[in-house]
Amino acid sequence: MIIAHHHILHNPFNPLEQDPSLKQMAYVFLASLRKIGVVIFFGISAWFLCMDRNPSVRTSIKRAWKLEREGIFYGITLLCGYTIFDCFYPGNTQLEVSGAVIIKSLFPIITGVWWYITSYILFLLILPFLLTGLRKIGQKMHLALCSILFVVWGMIYGLFPKNLFGFPSNNIGEFIYLFILISYYRWYMNKISNKIACSMIAIGFSLIILVDVSGGMLYSLTGDSIFKALQNIYEIGAKLPVVLIGFGMVQLATTFEFHNSFINLLASTTLGVYMATEYPLSVQLFAHMFNIGTIYNSRFAVIYSIAAIVITFIIASLLDLLRQFIFHLLGLDNKVKMLEKLLNSRLILVWRKKILEVFDNHYESGYIQNN
Repeated sequence: MIIAHHHILHNPFNPLEQDPSLKQMAYVFLASLRKIGVVIFFGISAWFLCMDRNPSVRTSIKRAWKLEREGIFYGITLLCGYTIFDCFYPGNTQLEVSGAVIIKSLFPIITGVWWYITSYILFLLILPFLLTGLRKIGQKMHLALCSILFVVWGMIYGLFPKNLFGFPSNNIGEFIYLFILISYYRWYMNKISNKIACSMIAIGFSLIILVDVSGGMLYSLTGDSIFKALQNIYEIGAKLPVVLIGFGMVQLATTFEFHNSFINLLASTTLGVYMATEYPLSVQLFAHMFNIGTIYNSRFAVIYSIAAIVITFIIASLLDLLRQFIFHLLGLDNKVKMLEKLLNSRLILVWRKKILEVFDNHYESGYIQNN
């Protein structure tokens, strides 16, 4: 789903700006799949993370470090690989290995090469405090918080085309919003039936198709660009139809007891697939290789694009399997233990104790003065 969106978003030819037709609407639909994929991707993580009864900063740091490590690997490896490739085939791929790309490759997380990874690491760092706070406020206040967020973010922002309330897209705020909703469901609500989950998915897709078709028809009749913009409203932000589909799919997946080693292997590569395909130079390469403009007038254009999406996924999956093999060969999987030793070192423990003493003394003296 995410690659489908990127295939269209980063393409030198934008099918979304073409005259309304069944083909154009099919591309609009493919473009709208990205946020559904993001909600599913994060929803799977939140489904398990919210059940942690003993959240700790230490655990969050270790989880964040694993992502940081993969990010650095992909940043440096892809930079070197594309630079070498461009030396042998200069100009053929239109790659631009600029200074900005080099800096981003060396510091991929803080420079936001991959918005999802950067936002997710930030989310992990605040997760212990978020979990503790939500449990402390109890069911009643948690429900009130969900209600306010769902009305403001889910209904008003989630159904209208404008970016109301200034909610940013591709941001940690989306993760916090989804986590608050999912954690309440997991902690306090009875599990919804498969029928309801399927209804949520059907309603979500129906809304997307309805807005897509009506926007295209109104644009063709009036020529007003505001109706053309209607077709793209579910590409950004955790809009209501997107959340309904994503949550419904995650819920359905939890009702089946199914194990398959190949699917598990494939699943282990998905984060790597995202990083490999959304790396700046990969974006340039795939846009050059799969230019929709060269085939858009063909009646098989949509099939061509779906094939390009599948091929991209397969290539990136194989690349991540190679990354996993290298990590295992070099023993990088055990580097988390080194981080744990650092966190448990005497120096860290001494400084932690001193910091806590300073805060305790400051709090006590301030309390006495104020009372």
